[in-house]
Amino acid sequence: MNWRYESTPKLAAATPRNAGSGAVGELRELDDAGRTALAEAILTIHAAGLCWGSIKARHFYPEFLPQGTWRIWLIDAESVFVNRWFGGVASDRATFLKSLRQAEPDAKFLRTVEAGLGR
Repeated sequence: MNWRYESTPKLAAATPRNAGSGAVGELRELDDAGRTALAEAILTIHAAGLCWGSIKARHFYPEFLPQGTWRIWLIDAESVFVNRWFGGVASDRATFLKSLRQAEPDAKFLRTVEAGLGR
């Protein structure tokens, strides 16, 4: 299952064909608005009452749109589940940030995403 997040607060199913298109880039390409969109995609998942067992940086792919905004593609989302425990959101955020740090982003990138996640 693949998902995408756009600047409006919705999640929509994406086909593997779309998710693998040449337009999909790397997280490093994100500007401040894209980094904020990345955090908003995670917040949208959590606001829907869901958690994602494998929420890692490698499962997020940005696409820069012609109108100057970002679409964030989410892949390998089979382990998304209804959050039924108190620590689910905190665990998701910690897992994501740990995987993001392992990708060695610059300090500003990390600060922007952390701030977007409310950390």
